[in-house]
Amino acid sequence: MKVKNYKIFRYKTDFKPKVIYLEVKILKVPYTLEVAVYDHKRPNTSFYARKEDFSKPTKTFYEINLPLVNDEISLALFSRDAKQNIDEYVKIIRLELKEMDYQRPKFDPETENFVKFIQDFAMQAGYLPANYKFKLDDDGKYEIHYLPYIPTDDGGIHVTPARIHVSENFIEVSKLHFERKPVPRRIAILLHEMAHNFINVDQDDEEEADANAAKIYLALGFPKSEFLYAFSKAFKTYSDEQFEKLMSNPSWYRNYETNVRRLAKTYEILKNN
Repeated sequence: MKVKNYKIFRYKTDFKPKVIYLEVKILKVPYTLEVAVYDHKRPNTSFYARKEDFSKPTKTFYEINLPLVNDEISLALFSRDAKQNIDEYVKIIRLELKEMDYQRPKFDPETENFVKFIQDFAMQAGYLPANYKFKLDDDGKYEIHYLPYIPTDDGGIHVTPARIHVSENFIEVSKLHFERKPVPRRIAILLHEMAHNFINVDQDDEEEADANAAKIYLALGFPKSEFLYAFSKAFKTYSDEQFEKLMSNPSWYRNYETNVRRLAKTYEILKNN
């Protein structure tokens, strides 16, 4: 009999906010468990992704808020090691899908418009083609240029997944960095970019954009953890060798330290809300 290193559960959601309660017991170690929630009908459209390494048998609990979904979702529990039979390593103690106790907040008209714009793009970014211009409407006030990648000044590949134009308001988004990100992380990043031009008092203030984005993100009901993951993974596209080279550059290193401090402040915002 073929070993199965995964379990998959499918649910009807009918576009309604849901919450998944999942409790598991890790029976054998070492073991790396990955948990994912995704749209099995639309490519590269996931809503939650978590990876945990276990060195001792234990219980762990996941409460997965899903305020934005399509008509169906799948929940997957799996290990990357195809030789590890999941039934030998993981026991499911609780698994429930329930209606999410959630009332979508009412924003001012400006915020309401760009939140809808961001969410619509985030739900489609997994399968839109590169070099696609995404618009809310024909007036062009909100526009995303979905590029294969964002180029650096010397023609390389920029590490940033998105950036907003200072005066023209359009956002450049890297398909390379965005295509496989879960929807909540896409939304967190885009809210940050929109905050620069549409909410911030100081347009250039990164910490103010973080705070403004976090407040809207939390009001929309998304998991706090996905907001942190969206920004803490910013440097994962570099190899170890490239990262060491960058860290030896004083100006880049100072910028990296600034980003670490920003992440710590964002964590405090999320923890206190």
